[in-house]
Amino acid sequence: VTDVTANAVTVASGEAIPADLCIWTAGVQGVRAADGLPFSRNPRGRVAVSETLGGTPAESPFSHRIYIAGDASWYRDIRTDFAAPQTAPVAVTQGAAAAHNILETIAADEGVRKPRERPFRLRSYPYILPIGGKYAIAHIGPFVICGWFAWVFKGFVELRYLLSIFPLPHAIKLWLGG
Repeated sequence: VTDVTANAVTVASGEAIPADLCIWTAGVQGVRAADGLPFSRNPRGRVAVSETLGGTPAESPFSHRIYIAGDASWYRDIRTDFAAPQTAPVAVTQGAAAAHNILETIAADEGVRKPRERPFRLRSYPYILPIGGKYAIAHIGPFVICGWFAWVFKGFVELRYLLSIFPLPHAIKLWLGG
């Protein structure tokens, strides 16, 4: 994508594809497609967003129609003063909130009802970090597990993931390193 306007998306070949909605879903830096938007940015180019994932500050009469989620957004939780990390779980949660808010904006524009926007809330996501060898650190809710047990737990998480995308025999073969 080389350009985004109110009516079209232009791709590298020069072809302009008619569009009245553009959802950017790639990259780990602020996207150039958002460069012309009148919003604040962090030093890495990510667009500062409000708790409803709208760009800030709202200087344009159309700014209530622009929602930014995932790697292009920079959300700072006012309760904790932490910025949302650029991870898939955060992007998925932001995407759901942004989609809800887009639908609410459309409903309000059509006179169906007043918008009931959903705020994005930064949650504490679980994580497992392999450290090396048979050692890992897992943070799940209030619990932190270190060492061999965390490494075993990581293995079962990997197996669960493989089972979600492959049949049982293939998943187990991959999990065992085959």
